[in-house]
Amino acid sequence: MTSVFKSRWRGELAAFIRFKAALGQPYVRPIHTLLSFDRFAASPRSRNCSDMATLVRQWLAQRPNRKPITAGNYVGVLRQFCLFRRRYDPRAFVPDRWWAPKTTSDFLPYIFSTEQIRRIIAETSRIRVSARARRCHRLLVVLLYCTGLRVGEALRIRRHDLDLHRNCFRIGPSKGRIRWVPFHADLARELRRWLKDDCPANMPLDAFVFGGVDGSRLHVKNISHVLRGIFRRCGFKPAGGRVGPRCHDLRHTMAVHRLQHWYREGRNLNAMLPWLSAYLGHRNLLGTERYLHATPELLAAASQRLQDQLKIASAPL
Repeated sequence: MTSVFKSRWRGELAAFIRFKAALGQPYVRPIHTLLSFDRFAASPRSRNCSDMATLVRQWLAQRPNRKPITAGNYVGVLRQFCLFRRRYDPRAFVPDRWWAPKTTSDFLPYIFSTEQIRRIIAETSRIRVSARARRCHRLLVVLLYCTGLRVGEALRIRRHDLDLHRNCFRIGPSKGRIRWVPFHADLARELRRWLKDDCPANMPLDAFVFGGVDGSRLHVKNISHVLRGIFRRCGFKPAGGRVGPRCHDLRHTMAVHRLQHWYREGRNLNAMLPWLSAYLGHRNLLGTERYLHATPELLAAASQRLQDQLKIASAPL
């Protein structure tokens, strides 16, 4: 790894990557950020500058039109690296948190209705791929909606991660954690049928469940492209551009539908939310709140419950 970096900090950058790997973290995407900074620091105009603070400022200023969230991610990666350097040099520069621009967003995810989910599942039968691939895409849509897994998590499931005796997946490491995700018997029947009819009889335990005939892994980019095409053919997403529902909105939909289901059952949502948070693989409830958005159905259910409670309160003794 040291040979990959070229700047005067190449040894420290390589040590930092080894440190992250030793923690068991899939530290992949931030490496590209560090490589970008290293290339800038090793460029002719910067190689003679030894002041880390100046270099970080100049590197961030290269693209002033970056989205705030992107600039914030870049600052976060550099801040972690600088904190690592401070372990060995107490005087090492560390950028303050305020270097990252504050982000605000009015984005709201697209919540599919149950009828729209049925249309998406039906549309998988018309994808112009092999019959086996169509069945794979259908099962993936069902799984993403039923479990709320991220697309990458679903595609990384290997045979030894699937327990059809207890009906659960072993997911991870994802976001630095491992969790067990149980699922309903209906999904278990779909999975058994997939393994019986479309997977090799001698499928090794380390083969990907949702992969090629040889057990090779499918790519998130390709699956996302196919799902976006389905959304467009169903009329949920415009023919061009990035607006409209995304693949990740299947995860949002699962969370919102689960919330609606609990609400109709009269469950205590404050008591149930930690279970949903753990199921989705979040560290705490703050990570779950973004998935729980009010919908007309949820507001109607809340209104009906309030009316029922007012009737009880106003009833004569």
